[in-house]
Amino acid sequence: MKSPFVKGTSGTSVIVGAMLLIIITVTAATSVAYIVTSLQQDIAEKESHTTAIELEELEITKISLYPAACIDDFEGVSVFKNYGTQNCYWTLSRDYPYSGWRNTTETMEVVACEVGGEACEVEGEEGKKSKYAFKVTGDADEFINKSFVPFQSSGEEVELSFRVKSSLAGDGVVEVSLNGERVPINFPAKNKWQKNTTSFSLGSESEFSELRFTLKRDDTTIYLDDIKFSNPSYWGEVELAARNLNIRKTTLKEVAVKNHFARTYSVFSPTSKGKAVFTRAHPYTMPPRSTASLRINLLTDFGGSPVHLKTTDPIETLLITGLGSNFADAFAPPVPVARVQVVTEDLGVVFRDFLVLDASESYDPDPDGFVTEFNWTVYYNDSRVGGGETAHYQTGKKVRAGLEGINPVPGEAVLIDLKVTDDTGMVAKLSQISGNISVPASQNFNPPVSLRASYEAGKITVWVNDTAGRPVEGVVVNFVCIHNDNSSNPVKLAQSSATVKGGGSGSEGSRSEGSRSEGSGHAVVTQEEGSGGGTVRVLSGNLPYVDVRVEKLEHSKKSQSLYSVK
Repeated sequence: MKSPFVKGTSGTSVIVGAMLLIIITVTAATSVAYIVTSLQQDIAEKESHTTAIELEELEITKISLYPAACIDDFEGVSVFKNYGTQNCYWTLSRDYPYSGWRNTTETMEVVACEVGGEACEVEGEEGKKSKYAFKVTGDADEFINKSFVPFQSSGEEVELSFRVKSSLAGDGVVEVSLNGERVPINFPAKNKWQKNTTSFSLGSESEFSELRFTLKRDDTTIYLDDIKFSNPSYWGEVELAARNLNIRKTTLKEVAVKNHFARTYSVFSPTSKGKAVFTRAHPYTMPPRSTASLRINLLTDFGGSPVHLKTTDPIETLLITGLGSNFADAFAPPVPVARVQVVTEDLGVVFRDFLVLDASESYDPDPDGFVTEFNWTVYYNDSRVGGGETAHYQTGKKVRAGLEGINPVPGEAVLIDLKVTDDTGMVAKLSQISGNISVPASQNFNPPVSLRASYEAGKITVWVNDTAGRPVEGVVVNFVCIHNDNSSNPVKLAQSSATVKGGGSGSEGSRSEGSRSEGSGHAVVTQEEGSGGGTVRVLSGNLPYVDVRVEKLEHSKKSQSLYSVK
């Protein structure tokens, strides 16, 4: 007998099986739908990421270069902080040890500049105000010092500049030394800010420098700010004007100069409210459609040795965003092209040569770049300074070289150099690319234009001056008697010609007759014993002649002269 509980179970099994099949089918369909949705989401995210990368657009609109690198400005010191996984996060702080300074003094601290009601400001330097300064108090021979790696010196003179104020006035209140070379710092007035620039000679072997400020008197307090170091062959800081052209914000992950990635960089923008320091772990986020100035210190912002960027080198820059986009740019120094022409002009009595210096063909190879400054240097050897090299400077795209006063050494060349500067601050010198332009030295650059003569005690002294009123050497002067007071006793001269010798540094043309010195360039002829009186005409080339009255020797009178012109 069949149990009533199992009667008709085949129909139930079919129903249950069908329901299970439906459940499996629905589950499978749901899984497929989920997989499709996830794939679509991944694709959408990738497309969004790709679109975001494609839309990223940064550009460097300008590069500015500065010769000095700031060692410390005390507005804030970048110090390392570690916040969990946020390694290498840097921020501004004014805590000890004050960016590596060490001391033997009583106190060393960063203080607000309004000490005694006076801001950190040097008189006459508008816009140089600071919020904070470095205060040091101590007695004689106590010091503060720090070490830093300088730009390669190559035996050149480097400069150290800083703003300083002292509680004491006088000579040698403070002594600053760089690598042991010491220079005293003097203060005309106490408690008054002044800017000091000191030159040092560092040998080519110098790779490590110590900067030290030593107090030379007891109870001295000094305040320091804006301590900068510069080498004339290298740039100190680079400033990039970066612009975000996107409608979205962009994170600036890396900044590189000359293939070196900056460990830190500063940003100056209205949104950052002045200066802020950023790194890879703490990057700067540029707002949409904004511009920011990125300042990189080539001496200190790379963590180890400085980046050596020569003033004549092209500069490569690289910006990397948080999305991995690379924006590279390069800037080349300008190209100096000089044309030199010797032009002759008629002064009436003589012809004079002058130089026309033309830099019109100089150019900046950068797109939209242009040359802003043209600086000429003319080197020559001057006979008045013992043949020592002298330099003459002029500025302009096309100039007439004002060489008045030059007395070139015969056989020596005049050398011309051109330095051009572009809108980024990059410079280039002709002497470093193709060499100086050489022009043969010539008396015609500054010919004689005036002749003066004086008689006294049987002696005629003659001066020949150039266009600058200076004595000219090597000029031949002739003496001709045109009148005798007594035909039986004529004027008798020891010689009929003489050469101007012994040039001096003074301008004889501007002196009175009685004040002239025989130490200046002059020619002298004397009367012979028993010479009578009369008139002697003094001549030299095409210069206006001078007639001089001479007396009998036994009745010679004080200096007399008569000037006449053809």
